[in-house]
Amino acid sequence: MSAQPLRITFVLPSFSPTGGALVTWRHAGALLERGHAVTLLAAAPPLAPPWAPGAGLLARRWFYNRFVERIPENLDRFGVRGSAREVARVDASSAPDADVVVATSFETAEWIADWPARCGRAAYFLQDYEAWRPELEPRVDATWRLPYERIAVSRWLADLGRERFGLECRGPVGNGVDFERFAAAPRDTGAEPVIGAVYHPSHGKGFDVLLEAFAVLAREHPSARFLVFGRNRPRAVFPARTRFVWAPAWERIPALFAEMDVFVHASRREGWGLPPMEAMASGCAVVATRTGGVPEFADESCAEIVPPGDAAALAGSALALLREPARRVALGAAAARRMRAHGWEPVFERFESELSAIASATH
Repeated sequence: MSAQPLRITFVLPSFSPTGGALVTWRHAGALLERGHAVTLLAAAPPLAPPWAPGAGLLARRWFYNRFVERIPENLDRFGVRGSAREVARVDASSAPDADVVVATSFETAEWIADWPARCGRAAYFLQDYEAWRPELEPRVDATWRLPYERIAVSRWLADLGRERFGLECRGPVGNGVDFERFAAAPRDTGAEPVIGAVYHPSHGKGFDVLLEAFAVLAREHPSARFLVFGRNRPRAVFPARTRFVWAPAWERIPALFAEMDVFVHASRREGWGLPPMEAMASGCAVVATRTGGVPEFADESCAEIVPPGDAAALAGSALALLREPARRVALGAAAARRMRAHGWEPVFERFESELSAIASATH
């Protein structure tokens, strides 16, 4: 750990267990184990009187947040439930004194902009470029230009800061994979292949490209089966022989990866790309777009890498793996070996080092 224990506040838009939130919780848990004082501060899901407009939608979101996403259980899993504070309004009055306050999204970067010095030096943990819709770009870009210390998760984000904004970021700190949790399962070259993916409806995640690639695979390899899971209910029709698992429990996800022979990652834009890492650790043969952090943990020796937005390339690479079982199994085994070098401990150390440098820097 750093020579001096730090007081660190992470500010999250909510405790919904998105990929970025789970990474934040991992870092918070590791920092607690290293002797730092950590607070996780998030906005509570709003509710309204039953007669108010939109009250039903807010109530459904609240129920989903509490009982489907199982937030208390997930906070316990990472050892941070005792550090988590959910408040109606996240502002300086709800924040403790700290050495560093870390915004974890563009909304939270806006929230902490006027917080006093007692709340800590402002840091911005960049896990994606969050302009998922064009109208968000001015807001997102404005937060990148705020006078914060920026910590990038990937080289792509660090390069984006330099090229788009003329700004330097700390890092990249990277991400890891829990390779003991995602232990490589043996694959049978003679079995009917299963093609897997994680579904998200946003344009940046390339769900339309994924569907186009799946349609080609279903047509060209009729015996193939498909397994897709995600937190969002699908807005499109997948091919026949597709099993969709909605909002699987955390402990069920490794078993889903273990069922897959080929995993397809179709993102157009990605801050990092945790699902292909988890698929690789599970021994899947992965076909992934060259986006986000993918080039930092995968290359042609352990995965099929294709250009983003190219459904034909995704389908062609996956189809070749379906038709060559021995190469498919060998590629999955190489992927699992590669992931053994991508554990979380070095990531935690890099992130802690950056926070220590931020806290000790002069204003």
